[in-house]
Amino acid sequence: MSSRDDFIARDLPPPEFIEGLMRAQGIEVQGTRVLAGMRLLLVASNLRSAMEAEFASEGISIARMQLLVLLLRSEGHRAAPSRLAERAGVSTATITGVVDTLERQGFVRREAHGADRRRRDVVLTDEGRGFLARLAPRQAKRLRRLLGRLGDADIPVLHDLLDRLDAGIEDMRAAATVPEPAEEG
Repeated sequence: MSSRDDFIARDLPPPEFIEGLMRAQGIEVQGTRVLAGMRLLLVASNLRSAMEAEFASEGISIARMQLLVLLLRSEGHRAAPSRLAERAGVSTATITGVVDTLERQGFVRREAHGADRRRRDVVLTDEGRGFLARLAPRQAKRLRRLLGRLGDADIPVLHDLLDRLDAGIEDMRAAATVPEPAEEG
């Protein structure tokens, strides 16, 4: 889901450059923290790109894979499109497009929801479950290869760091939705 204007520069500036740039704007900041944030963005971008390539070799996208896993985890392997959109953090229109593709692949189908024939659920098919079962060992091997660069003692530390960063991301989201106070004048 990349576009030409969606990229992360791989040539990151040194902390001193960042500090100088910010200081020129009257902002005091630790360049190493900003650089760490930039590196995190780069690593996340690289991981996403690698995962997109891996999934493409399997004939699926990250979005479609995530939707299949959401259905696998749902009660009865079924869910309303609105519920899937909520759990994926995307719009219902986005889910509709992903479901359309998965339906053409035979991995999901749309079914009436019980007594309410107007409501349609997305249901994971046997073919979709089989696809996930075939893909799981290969995906586990890929992740073991990636995380194999870390020692056993590093894994709990990584979990802790990721939890703390994730909480920081939630704080960023909350701050982004709070309007700035209007200046008087």
